[in-house]
Amino acid sequence: MLKYQFEVFCNVSNINYSQSSQYINQVQQIITTAEKYNYDGSLFHFNHLMVDPFILASNVLQHTNNFVPIIAALPSYNSPVATVKKVQSLTYIYGKKVNLNMITGAAKHELEQISDLLEHPSRYQRLQEYIEVVKLLLESDEPIDYKGTYYNYNKLHLGTPVPKHLMPDIYVAGSSDAAIQLAGKLAQVAMTHPGPIEHFKQNFLSKINHPSLKVGIEIGIITRKTSAEAWEVARQLYPQSFLGMLHTKVKLNSESTWLRQMAELGLSSETHDDVFWMGAFTSGGQNNPLLVGSYEDVAAYFEKYLQLGVNVIILTELRSADEFEHVDQVMKLVRS
Repeated sequence: MLKYQFEVFCNVSNINYSQSSQYINQVQQIITTAEKYNYDGSLFHFNHLMVDPFILASNVLQHTNNFVPIIAALPSYNSPVATVKKVQSLTYIYGKKVNLNMITGAAKHELEQISDLLEHPSRYQRLQEYIEVVKLLLESDEPIDYKGTYYNYNKLHLGTPVPKHLMPDIYVAGSSDAAIQLAGKLAQVAMTHPGPIEHFKQNFLSKINHPSLKVGIEIGIITRKTSAEAWEVARQLYPQSFLGMLHTKVKLNSESTWLRQMAELGLSSETHDDVFWMGAFTSGGQNNPLLVGSYEDVAAYFEKYLQLGVNVIILTELRSADEFEHVDQVMKLVRS
């Protein structure tokens, strides 16, 4: 029996696909490699410059066997009806499961572009209604009525419900109290970009009081046989600059709790606990922290998150077969 039970997903890069004619080929290479290394699936983000995550997930389902996409869904882009129809269609066409990552939309400039000017608390109130409607429609074979502040439906019927074994897991991403409370009410997984172990315990885990709620983290790993090799790679990939630090200071005023927390951590110290590195964030190259070090050092620190009850992992930085192989050395140590 495995020492820890956890799911591992990779993260498809937030590339602006208009800048690369090879984007879909790159995605397929990442997905094929991830499946080879027995990853459970992949997270597909959303912003205005990216391929639609539902369409991208459809492409992935065609080219994998048991790979589960985690698809970003947000009220400002798809109505709950549109989201449900897309999920129904994917499960009907492929006979496979997809999961939903419910987000409010953290990019203020994108919300302003579409005149979505709700304040932070109101966005979470709307997201709660959004999830409630999505779940009702996915599970019901009868017409539904729903009366809310943001959504109202009368005898709405979308056909046959999604089979129970293909029902999406609902993820709620965010570090704010509102996000954590919403995850406890309606989700299977509460996702966050974690801080170092003690910070993570105090600022995230201490607020979760739902025993059945899974805890997920999104984090990167740069690892090599020796710590020196790993740090050399990390610093070459993400050189520090005055502009990067300036952008980090601006994020201290973000509406997003996780962006503020990441900025605070990065400005307080580039490295925490010898392994937890904020340099990729302060360089402007990543929005999440990285674990950097030898296979043994990263595995030991990674295991501390698992000991705290983390059971869903989304790994960034996996852009080549070599990186998958290096990270696999860490996974073997953790699982052994």
